[in-house]
Amino acid sequence: EDQEEDQENDLAANFPDVTTELQSNDDDLNKLTVPALKNRLRGLGLPVGGRKAELIERLKSTNVEKENEKSEIASDDVHIPEEESNVTDSPSMTGYDQDSTLSNILDELFDDIDEDEDPLEPSLEEVMSSNQPSLDGGDSESSTVENAFARRAKRKKYWKTQEVREMIMASDPRAAAKAEEMIATLEKMAEAEKDDEYLPGAIQYTLLIDAYAKRGTADAIQRAEAVIDRILGADDQSNGTHVSPTAQMLNAVMGVYANIGTIEAAEKATAILERMEYLKEFGGSIKPTVHSYAIAIDAWAKIGSELGPQSAEEILNRLFKDYDEVLHSGEQSRYAEELKPNNVVFNTVIDAWARSGSPDAGDKAEALLHRMEVLSKSENYDVRPDTISFNTCIKGLS
Repeated sequence: EDQEEDQENDLAANFPDVTTELQSNDDDLNKLTVPALKNRLRGLGLPVGGRKAELIERLKSTNVEKENEKSEIASDDVHIPEEESNVTDSPSMTGYDQDSTLSNILDELFDDIDEDEDPLEPSLEEVMSSNQPSLDGGDSESSTVENAFARRAKRKKYWKTQEVREMIMASDPRAAAKAEEMIATLEKMAEAEKDDEYLPGAIQYTLLIDAYAKRGTADAIQRAEAVIDRILGADDQSNGTHVSPTAQMLNAVMGVYANIGTIEAAEKATAILERMEYLKEFGGSIKPTVHSYAIAIDAWAKIGSELGPQSAEEILNRLFKDYDEVLHSGEQSRYAEELKPNNVVFNTVIDAWARSGSPDAGDKAEALLHRMEVLSKSENYDVRPDTISFNTCIKGLS
């Protein structure tokens, strides 16, 4: 008993109680702002995406790991009989490269990141999940290694994508350059690792185009056009993008043109919409949504002449025609929801008339407002007039 008591005293001396210290650190972290938390994470080489609670948890996990390392180092000087030891051996971070350490940390944080953080990106669990175990009786060790490489590739690709997305959301002027760097880096990584998991996909190219749209310069627009021209050559296996166009990608290009505010740009946006309609008609995977029509309408609304609202209203009528066909087919209920007209498209057409300077602008705007009121009585349309509808109509009447 005396021997056991001596051992306990030795342990107490070598393993100081860190509960109070950790609690103090937790309180300090809660007082920090989000930018301050992100700066700490950057200094540790950790990802900075997520809400404040996630950032704090990420830092807490790192603090706990450091305290465990200290305990392990101290335990080297204490003799504990093997059968009585309750200290789990774990390798120190010392001796591991940065990527390996970050990989381990990310694995531990896997379940802590909110799956609904971003609607554009698939959930982190989907992106990072490894391939299902082989059921054909193959070499399990080989399968495990392949899964590890696949997880590593998807993880790196995800965080590079998140970095660009955050810059775009923050309207960072460096976003376009960073997006270009992301595409080039992923392609080089795929070539170096001989692993197609690294190759940029539709999400990465959509972000690149979005970044160009945010910049809005003539050079950025030309670059966006070059990207989409390259991708639209998907039937040509030598196009080098390894990705087929998506509705979101084409919407992003339309958004580039919508921001220009010229007739030529509006015509280009409309041409892309027509191409999407054509692909849908012949069973293609790309189908225009109400968002696609809204962007084309906005492109015409911004030109500030009578041609603008006329073309915008024509596109609005096409939307209703396409929606009614899908709605009454009864076969594509999900697509019908994506195509369902809303008050945004109506408000944009009313705004087009208000900007046009046409003597008929007031009457046209009022007629559209009345149409919204009538259609809003049906559950098939989400077009109930709102404050913007009335204010824009008044603008057209003045």
